[in-house]
Amino acid sequence: MAMHTETDNYRVETARNGLFVVITRKHDGADVHLQDEAAAELLGLIDELDNCWMPNEAKFREFFDHSMSQYDDVMTNRGE
Repeated sequence: MAMHTETDNYRVETARNGLFVVITRKHDGADVHLQDEAAAELLGLIDELDNCWMPNEAKFREFFDHSMSQYDDVMTNRGE
């Protein structure tokens, strides 16, 4: 998989030209897999955050982590 974006809390990896995305919560390895339209929407959100906040990296990380935390309730920990 190709790395797309990463902070201290979350990592987003893409594959198949962005049609498949994995969000990983770094502190426990829990993840969620998105495909097709859901993956494209997430990548669009990340690009929007990047365009708006990348000059202010702290704000980017704050908004990115908040956006990824919306998936916490559906993440599974494969180590369990």
